Amino acid sequence: MLLITAFAFCCLTFSAHAQKYNFTHYDIEGGLIQSQINTLSQDASHRLWIGTLGGACRFDGKEFTAFSKENGLPNNFVYTVLCDRENRVWFGTHMGLACLCNKKLINYPIPSNVKHSWVTSIVEDGAGNIWLMMQGKLFKVTGRTLQYMPIPNTDEFSINYIAVNRSGILCAAVFQKGIYCLNGNTWANVIPLSGEYKDLAIRWILFDRLDHNKIYFIANNKLYVCSGTTVSAYPNSTLQTTNAGLLCVAQDALGSLWIGSSSGVYRIKNNQLILFTSKNGFTDTAIPNIYCDNDNNLWLATWGDGIYKYEGNTYLLFDQSQGVGSAQTIMGISRDKKNNIWLATDGNGVMTYDGKQFKNIELPTTNLNAKKVQCIYTDNANNIWLGSALGGVWKFDGHSFIMIPGTQDRVANAITRDNEGTLWMASPYGCYYYSNNSMTHVDNFNVFTASLLTLGKDSVLVGTQSGIRLIVNKKLVTGFKLNELESSNILCMIKYHNKIMVGTGDWGLFVWDPQTKKIKNYNVNDGFNSNAIYNMAADKHGIIWAGTGRGINRIIPVANGSDFSIRGSGSSKEIIAEANENSILYFDDKIWMGTTKGLVVYNTETMHMHTSSPHILIQSVNLFTADHVKSMADTSEALIPYNQNHLSISFLGVYLKNPHDVSYQYKLIGHDDNFCAPVKNTQVDYPSLPPGKYTFQVRALTSSGLQSTNTAQFVFEIIPPFYQTWTFRLLFVISLVLLGIGMQTYMHKRRLRSIKIMERIKREEKQKIRQQTAEDFHDDLGNKLTRITVLSDILTAKLDTGATEQKKLVGQIKQNAEALYNGTKDILWALDPKSDNLYEILTHIRLFGIEFFHDTSIVFEVDEIDVAFSRIKLPLEYCRNMTMIFKELLNNILKHAGATHVHLTISDIKNNEMNILLTDNGKGFDTDGITPGNGINNIKNRAARIGGGIIIESDKSSGTTVILKLKLKYG
Repeated sequence: MLLITAFAFCCLTFSAHAQKYNFTHYDIEGGLIQSQINTLSQDASHRLWIGTLGGACRFDGKEFTAFSKENGLPNNFVYTVLCDRENRVWFGTHMGLACLCNKKLINYPIPSNVKHSWVTSIVEDGAGNIWLMMQGKLFKVTGRTLQYMPIPNTDEFSINYIAVNRSGILCAAVFQKGIYCLNGNTWANVIPLSGEYKDLAIRWILFDRLDHNKIYFIANNKLYVCSGTTVSAYPNSTLQTTNAGLLCVAQDALGSLWIGSSSGVYRIKNNQLILFTSKNGFTDTAIPNIYCDNDNNLWLATWGDGIYKYEGNTYLLFDQSQGVGSAQTIMGISRDKKNNIWLATDGNGVMTYDGKQFKNIELPTTNLNAKKVQCIYTDNANNIWLGSALGGVWKFDGHSFIMIPGTQDRVANAITRDNEGTLWMASPYGCYYYSNNSMTHVDNFNVFTASLLTLGKDSVLVGTQSGIRLIVNKKLVTGFKLNELESSNILCMIKYHNKIMVGTGDWGLFVWDPQTKKIKNYNVNDGFNSNAIYNMAADKHGIIWAGTGRGINRIIPVANGSDFSIRGSGSSKEIIAEANENSILYFDDKIWMGTTKGLVVYNTETMHMHTSSPHILIQSVNLFTADHVKSMADTSEALIPYNQNHLSISFLGVYLKNPHDVSYQYKLIGHDDNFCAPVKNTQVDYPSLPPGKYTFQVRALTSSGLQSTNTAQFVFEIIPPFYQTWTFRLLFVISLVLLGIGMQTYMHKRRLRSIKIMERIKREEKQKIRQQTAEDFHDDLGNKLTRITVLSDILTAKLDTGATEQKKLVGQIKQNAEALYNGTKDILWALDPKSDNLYEILTHIRLFGIEFFHDTSIVFEVDEIDVAFSRIKLPLEYCRNMTMIFKELLNNILKHAGATHVHLTISDIKNNEMNILLTDNGKGFDTDGITPGNGINNIKNRAARIGGGIIIESDKSSGTTVILKLKLKYG
């Protein structure tokens, strides 16, 4: 560490400039919970936390949110607040420690051996451990308990202050010992106190942010500095001898020291000490805490006057309290060759400012109108020209004032000089030029004029209340006209590169390009505070400063050089004051501007320093239904029912530097493609969102173009009603398919039913026809055959006994008629619909067999026929073919088998199949050696016609078995 000596501060001076510094004040009128402030901190969302003797407050730049015993704090005396890296907020109160975690307050139990539970300091080390000081003891937060952590070889109640250095190491100030640091698990006294400093009670420690080897601390109401192990009083006589007790010390982003005292605050910047009190814009109350937040804002806590935010030196305001004078309206600004600032005031004459004080300049006249100075101008020869209202036009050559003859009864609104040295004056009655020691009026030009701009050596643009006029060679150019500006009141004009910038009193700014003849307008819709542009001046960075009817704007050229962006002054605290016409000067990297509130001086270099960006957060999401409003606790991700699809999303850009300079851009992914144009509202409604997945994104930006480093988002999904889900759609498709199948099945069944009905009708008709045919055939054919038989008997009786041949022929006729009659009985039986069941068919075969073998020696047996077979209806072909099969088989048995016993066996029906077996005990035959004849072939063909088959099993010793295998087709 370097040893600090008094020599390093020998250049330090105390400044008492007559100027008012810029502070923003917040107190209970703005929502602060209590005005006695103990501590300040900042959370991850860039919100400020304030500990008071009436609870704690969270400040987002616009609103204060209070936390007290009503919310769960153990006590309203909040001595210290810490926001840790896990976004928890720790409160040290008069009754112990509390922590706000996930929107829930947790109170920690006080150790039993602690008598006084005042938590006066809380810190977080580099490892994320939370340490606190209570009753002069050091504690560490371990879970939900406070663990006592004594420092070896120190008294029990000897700790006065704790802090964490730039390396994240915990440091503790121990009474009569010095400053200890905890390296790992070992404490070391890195700055021991001895000699005259032995009894110092260190109440505040500051580690220099620029020089890590330097430490400042407050002890016994004085400021001390330490390098290495060398401790010394801070080498400034004012601080050493002040009667005000020093309470705290902090360092801003530029490295300046701020020392809070019992009466105001000191700042040491560039070896210059300034005391801020009520005399220069601050307060006289005690300052117990100074805090430089992560956005480089400097906050000052007071005991009884709320909090203040230092707005920096972006601008200074000089008004009557700083010596500007009783008439604060600055009508014109210029400077002399000694770089003194000259101010023209309306009613107080002329004033000069040498950087330290203001001085009134008296004109050598008794005419009071000479004090109403309307304009001021310094020419190339450093002559200063003053134009008054009916008080004459005056020239100051550096030594004396001279009034221009003939001007004592004129009003000068503006003065300028062209390249040939001619002086021009704008007045309510036209335009004048000064030549040959006299003022000459421009012919045919009697309108109100307010501004002048020289172009080259012989041309002058004149601003009037009805547009711009051109004077060339001291003559009015009657044909010159800019149509876009004809109805405008021209207040000021400047040249900017190859363009003419024209400020009007009603339509904002016009940018005229004489080469392209194009004119573009900028107004309040583009960012101007007001459409009245009173003055303009460009700085060395190419930025144009414009004084408007409601404060200052900056006109910034964009990258392409053909357009401009309109922004605010860049100050965190805007001045709402009306600028004065042509009252502006750029000098010494500053914009000097006259306003109705006094002289405002902007530091243009400060505007180009790095400033932090806003931080955006989503505050709440509300769901609206017809009956109530539901607030969502979790704004990170959500599933929302389809009947709650009216959303209201609130968001906020936390920008403590200038809360009112924040605009917002948002979009709803899934609904919008791009971010919206910048808007000021902090809430957006989506009244009727269709089901789907959405991501709401919002970002904040300032008028200077700074955009929030983060983009806040809320991911949600509106769950569709069941009838809009893919499940429903799938089920619907399946239902449609099933419905189609059902309809198809129904139609098919209906068609089949129709077919069956038609078949039944056809079958019934066939049955009727069959029955009618059988009856008619039986009656008719039977009668005829019976008649033939009877006639044959009559003919036989009439024949002679010797007519043997004739009787034989008549007998054959009778036999054939009887055979034909017997044969037709089978046909008639088959035609009869009553024969279409299995029972009738089998019964018919049984009766045929019995009759067939009646007059023979063959015994014919048939198994009992199940009556249930009568319910089995069979087609017509079954009747005929089954009957003919068994007739043929029985006939073969009678002719060829030589059998004495024939048995017909009927099996049960299984799976619509049945077997009918015809067995005889005849002589049998070799089935492999026999050649099938027509009879067997006919039998097989008839079986095939009804979907059956014939199996013949025969043995010469045991007879023959014929199996008819049937597949029944129900009729």
